Amino acid sequence: GHRRKNWKVRKFVLRDDPAYLHYYDPAGGEEPLGAIHLRGCVVTAVEDMPDSKE
Repeated sequence: GHRRKNWKVRKFVLRDDPAYLHYYDPAGGEEPLGAIHLRGCVVTAVEDMPDSKE
């Protein structure tokens, strides 16, 4: 598969009550730039996958 090489730093905060995923300016700032409402969604933790060098 294709490996993406131009990743950018992003800041997200997952809140549980109410269930939102907030997006913040990575340079700083107290107020979120946006949010995704997660009511009715299932959030599951996954393990990090090791980097594979091809």
